[in-house]
Amino acid sequence: MQKAMQTDAAVFRTQTSLDEGVEKVSQIYETYKDVGIKDRSMIWNSDLVETLELRNLLQCATQTIQAAAARKESRGAHAREDFTERDDAKWMKHTLTWQHDMTKPEVEIKYRGVVGTTLDENECKAVPPFKRTTKRRRRVGLRRRRLEVVVSLVYAPMESTSNLGSLMPIVWLRLLNSGATRITRDHFGNAPTRFAPPGDFGFMVLLAAALVLAVASVSAHPQHTGRAIANGAWYQERDHPVTLFLLVHPAPQLAPLYPSLVDKPSEAEADIPAEWLAAYNAVKAAGKIPNIPIAVQTDILPTYGGQDLMSKEICSSAGKCRAPGDIWDAPDGMIGYSFDDGPWRGTDKLLDYLASVNTTCTHYLIGRNIAQFPQQALRAFNQGHELAVHTWSHPKMTSETDLGILVQLGWTMQIIHDISGGRVPKFWRPPTGDMDNRVRAIAKEVFGLTPVLWNYDTEDWSLGDPKPVYTPEQMADLIHKWVSGPKSPGLIILEHELYPLNIDIWINSTYAGANQYGWKASPIGPMLGLPMYQNADDNTSPVTEQDNMASVAPQGAGGGAGASSTSAPTSGSSGNSTPSSSKPTSSGSSSGASPSTTPSGGATRYAASVSSVAVAALLAAACL
Repeated sequence: MQKAMQTDAAVFRTQTSLDEGVEKVSQIYETYKDVGIKDRSMIWNSDLVETLELRNLLQCATQTIQAAAARKESRGAHAREDFTERDDAKWMKHTLTWQHDMTKPEVEIKYRGVVGTTLDENECKAVPPFKRTTKRRRRVGLRRRRLEVVVSLVYAPMESTSNLGSLMPIVWLRLLNSGATRITRDHFGNAPTRFAPPGDFGFMVLLAAALVLAVASVSAHPQHTGRAIANGAWYQERDHPVTLFLLVHPAPQLAPLYPSLVDKPSEAEADIPAEWLAAYNAVKAAGKIPNIPIAVQTDILPTYGGQDLMSKEICSSAGKCRAPGDIWDAPDGMIGYSFDDGPWRGTDKLLDYLASVNTTCTHYLIGRNIAQFPQQALRAFNQGHELAVHTWSHPKMTSETDLGILVQLGWTMQIIHDISGGRVPKFWRPPTGDMDNRVRAIAKEVFGLTPVLWNYDTEDWSLGDPKPVYTPEQMADLIHKWVSGPKSPGLIILEHELYPLNIDIWINSTYAGANQYGWKASPIGPMLGLPMYQNADDNTSPVTEQDNMASVAPQGAGGGAGASSTSAPTSGSSGNSTPSSSKPTSSGSSSGASPSTTPSGGATRYAASVSSVAVAALLAAACL
């Protein structure tokens, strides 16, 4: 749908392109009947919401393009190249559209005349319509060719420059205007868009900045025939047989490098990094993963084919079975501040408040949310908060296959590792608290993860529902009861960073109550007297050096880590001011990166500085 609209219903249109677009969009609309979802839950069903949004977009696209094809004139953003003039005599009217049968793309089109008078002509006279002059169009047309030169110089080398390339839409969006001309598809890889180029002086500044930026980009990102892997870090104890994680591109362009943001990660072995499979197979062969059935979920608790979910063999945490190694309680007198499901709509408000009171917490992050909102996750890291695992797409883990568990944990650890300078999470929390001994074993034996649950639940995840489990007032009463009660054991309260309302309740109830009643607050790791990560004490301490290298991740890993063709940055480039240590080889080069493909630190810093100056010049010119 998007491609059809961009191609055939762009700002500059002809009857031929519009008619072709009507046919394409109608065909696409007919395929909606084949869309389905597997998730049937009534809570937090993002698949359902996105499917309904798709239907709405299809209806909008269908009615828009058919209305455009019927209007034989140019007016505003509707610029017909075969009807170049505005026709007030015939087309001074609004288009009204209906779809009487939502399953079909047929659209009824009617019109309503434009009201050409004011409510009180004596008080305010109406201004009659008049034609736009063509002088500005001719002037902008001359500038377009100049600007295309700048775009050609800048955009091509920046296609391989993920961080700087991500800044370019700021420049182009600043220059977007209701004015005169367009940039061709070849420069952007997207559909044409209307564009108002800068003046003569602005053009000269843009040209100079473009040349500098092009040189800097090529210097910082040489051509590669393969993907060099920089040093990473251990994900397990130092004597573990394999290294798990690679370093890939840091924020902000994360989403294309990881599994789907809609579906679960692929469980095909070809799509799973070899290191994870090797670790899993070794643990399985050693008999460390219990052979218990995959659970069937019910409205209450998971079932295991008649077996007792509270038995020693299964020990379902959904039924509150506590296994050795589980963390359910805080030490006496302590409260562990932690939040699930971020980064999401409440994250910025939470981080703002935590910064204002100089407090840190643990974030149990959903992998695909990090890929969508990497800057918020990176902000949490830079503020000193502990980053922990809450799976990639928030499934009930006991209903996943072994490989499903592997990729849910692995890809989430991977993306946290990549934005945090190579740090490997130490703690995780199963969605809805659903875990059994099979899930525990894969998390611990393959990934070295410690599960952290909770001893009090606010049910605040339901605040986005029409009928939440508790009202905000009831949640506040419950929290007051908990924080004003005994200090043994300590508190781990389940709370979420989903919406601003969640944060308001935490600020006014949990945080205020903890201060009022003398609780000692901390993120989970420090609360337990443990490091935040498996290979680093916190967000500023050095990262443990790596003893051997990870191989390249599979190219088909769901759009995953192996999809990039550029060399991986060192951990210091992912937003952390303290780069991880690297073990030099006998030749003096880093053990993880080929000296022929990875620029030296000085060269990289110089190129980045030059590029930053060039980007600043581009932004300044855009404002002229």
